[in-house]
Amino acid sequence: MGPVPRAPHHFQPPADVLHALAEATGSTAVVCSVTDGRGVGKTQAAGAYARQRVADGWLVAWIPAQTKDLVVAGLVTLADALGLRTQDDTAAAKVRDHLQTRTAPALLVFDNVTDPAHVIDYLPAAGSAQIVLTSASHAMDRVGVRVPVDLFAPETAVRYLTESTGRDDPAGAAELAAGLGCLPLALAQAAASITRHHWDYPTYLRRLREVAVAELLDARPGDQYPHGAAEAILLAVEPFLAAEPTRGLLDLLSVLSPDGVSRRLLPDADAVADLVEASLVEEAGPEGSTVVMHRLTQRVLRERAGHDLAEALVRAAELVATTAFPAVEAWDRRDLGDELIRHIDALWTNTGGAAPVLTLRLWAVRQLIESAATDRAIDLATALHADHQRINGPDHVGTFHAAVGVAQAYTRAGRAEEILPLLERTLEAVGRMFPGEVLEISSVLDAFGSSRPEDVVPYFEGHLGDIRRDQGDDHPDTLTSVDNLARAYLEAGRVSESVVLFERNLGDRRRVLGEGHPHTLVSANNLGLAYWTADRLDESLPLLAEALDGLRQAVGESHHDTLAAANNLAHAMASAGRTDEAVAIYERTVALAESALGSEHPTTTALRDSLREIS
Repeated sequence: MGPVPRAPHHFQPPADVLHALAEATGSTAVVCSVTDGRGVGKTQAAGAYARQRVADGWLVAWIPAQTKDLVVAGLVTLADALGLRTQDDTAAAKVRDHLQTRTAPALLVFDNVTDPAHVIDYLPAAGSAQIVLTSASHAMDRVGVRVPVDLFAPETAVRYLTESTGRDDPAGAAELAAGLGCLPLALAQAAASITRHHWDYPTYLRRLREVAVAELLDARPGDQYPHGAAEAILLAVEPFLAAEPTRGLLDLLSVLSPDGVSRRLLPDADAVADLVEASLVEEAGPEGSTVVMHRLTQRVLRERAGHDLAEALVRAAELVATTAFPAVEAWDRRDLGDELIRHIDALWTNTGGAAPVLTLRLWAVRQLIESAATDRAIDLATALHADHQRINGPDHVGTFHAAVGVAQAYTRAGRAEEILPLLERTLEAVGRMFPGEVLEISSVLDAFGSSRPEDVVPYFEGHLGDIRRDQGDDHPDTLTSVDNLARAYLEAGRVSESVVLFERNLGDRRRVLGEGHPHTLVSANNLGLAYWTADRLDESLPLLAEALDGLRQAVGESHHDTLAAANNLAHAMASAGRTDEAVAIYERTVALAESALGSEHPTTTALRDSLREIS
C-alpha cells in the first residue's frame, strides 16, 4: 500500500473531475475509472480527491496497481492495518469481504491499472466503499463509472500558467500552451522552469524550440511521447544534470519503482527539495516521506541519448542491496521489504536481466517467504528459477539457489509434494556441479528430506561446517544451520543426536537472540518435538507450551510457525492422554487456519484431519 500523493507544486487538478468523483459516492459500493492518456494528471486528480477524503475522516488506501502482484501486496498491507492479516490472495479477498459489509466511508485508489484482470476480483459488490481506478487504458472504461481526465482547454491552460508563474501575458501563455499541446504534465514542467529561471513566456518557448528531441532521445520502439512532454522534461532537467548530487538522484529515481522511493533511501534531502520545486518529482505520504517521479519523466531520463543507463542501474542495485536486511527481520520490516521488492522488480524490467538483479530477486523470494506472502513467493521463485535456467543453464549455482527458493516457497504453502521432482533434479545437479562440496540447501529437509532423510543429512553436516568456518559459532546463519541439521537427524531417526543439537542451539539462540525472538521460540518448539519423539513427555509438554505462547505474542496466532507449534503441542497432549486439552487447542487452531488460509489450504486440512483423529 503506497502513500497518498501530496499536493504537487505548479499543478491544480481539474475541478470537474473532483466534483464527478464526489458525486459518485453512495450507500452502495461505487467504482470510478479515471482514464485517458499519459501526462494528463490522472494520478494528481485522484491524489487531490484522496487528500480531501482523508480530511473528511474516511478510511483511505492508495494501492499501486500496474501488476497483480502489486495489487495483492497493497491489499495485504491494508489487511494488516485493518487487523485482517492473512496470506496473499486470501488477504485480498478478506479486504474485499470487509468492504462489502463496512458501513463507515472508505476510499481505495488503485493507481495505474494496466489490466482490469489485476483488480476485478478484489472490487466489492456491496457496501459503502468508493473505488477509484486510474489508468491510461480505455479497457478500464468498461469497469464502473468513467471519469475522463482530459487535456486542459486552452483557456484553462492560460489561466493555469498565469496563476502558477505570476506572469500576466495572455497571448504569450496561449502560444506556450499550444506549443505544449495543453498537456498538464508539460505545463507543470514549464511553469516550474519559468518560475525558477525568471523567464518570460517567449524566452521559455525559444529555449523549448532549441531542444532537439530527435537528437537528445535514443530511438527506441514503443509509444510516442505525448506532444510537448519530452521537450519540456528535457528542458527542465537540463540544469540538474550538470552537477551532483541532483544528477545522481535523477538517475536513481529514473530506474527505481515509479510508485515512489522512501526518503530514507535517498542520499540528499536538499537535492530532493530542488527537484520537487522544479516539478520533476512529487512528494507523497506524511511529511513527504516518499518521492515519486512521473513515469514519463522516468522514461525521458532513461532514454536520453548518451546516457550511461548501466551506471545508474548499478548504483540503484547497490542502494537496494545495502538496504536489504536479514531474514530474521522479515516480519517486523515487511513494509520496507515490500518497497524493496517493488524496486527490484523495476530494476529487473529496466535491465532486462542483469546478474546483480538476479541476486536481489532471490532476496525478494526469501523476504516474501519469511513475511508469510507465500503465494507471491511461489510466483516470483518460479519465474526466477526459469530465468536462471534460461540465462545460466541448469548446472549453475544461481539456478541451484533459485530451485531452493522454489522449494522453500512451496513448503511454506503446504505444497511440498508438488516440487519433489524439482528437488530430485536439484540434488543430482549439485552432485555434478560440485563433487565433494556442499552448498546451502536449507529447504530440502522440509520438502524432500522426510521421504529420504539419509540423503539430506550429509548436505546439512557439510553446510554447518562451511558456515561455522566462515561466520563463526554465534552468527544467526550458523544457528539456523545447526537447527536444520538437528531436524535432519530427527527425520533420519537419529533422535539422541538431534536432541543434543537442539538443546545446544536453544541455549545459543537464547543467549544471542533473546528469549522472545521468533527463531529462539522455533528452536524451543523443535526441541520439544524432539523430546516427544524420544518419549520424554515430561520435558516436552512444558517446552511446547512455552514455545506456542511465545510465538503467539511474537508473530501472531495465524503465522505458520505458530500454527505448527500449536499442532505439535496438541499432538503431544493427545499422546499423553490429555485429549480434552488437545481437542481445545486443535479447534482453536483449525478456526485460525480457516480464517487466515482458507478452509481448503493444506495446512488447514491437515489440522482438521488431526482433530478428527483424536475426537
